[in-house]
Amino acid sequence: MKIKVKLTVDDYWNYDKYMVTHTFSFFVKILISLGIIPVAIFVTTTSMGLSILKVLIATLLGGLIFDFGFLYFAKRRMAKLLINSSGYIAEHSFEIFNEGLKRTIPAGGAIVKWSTITSIVQNRKYIYYFINKTNPLILPKRGFEREEEAIQFYNKSVEAWSKFKK
Repeated sequence: MKIKVKLTVDDYWNYDKYMVTHTFSFFVKILISLGIIPVAIFVTTTSMGLSILKVLIATLLGGLIFDFGFLYFAKRRMAKLLINSSGYIAEHSFEIFNEGLKRTIPAGGAIVKWSTITSIVQNRKYIYYFINKTNPLILPKRGFEREEEAIQFYNKSVEAWSKFKK
């Protein structure tokens, strides 16, 4: 079974969100990044002798503005990097072979051996083939005509991978 699907910036953004919600170290890093500015605003406005109401309003508004700005610019920067790098925002094809998963992009293709894949994970929209803890091949399930095909592809992948798992 060969699946063709065009990966988009949103696919990579959704992967980043997946990592934040499923990996404790990523979650902590994001929490710290998004929490530093509100804490700094709170400390600064408190030391200025402002009323508690003004401190809370400044902290909440400043924190929200910074946090949404941070996420907006992070996604924008990621999109720019992906668009300027060849092979990411393009049609990808995936095919299961006995020795591995073949991924083909317009610039070429390669078989990723099952023994180099550390895990295979799926959620509602994607199948991720992790080469290491943070680097997956992303297969959007929208490339399948029916949900059953996605489940079958995932199950075949896991079955083939299980034979080579270390």
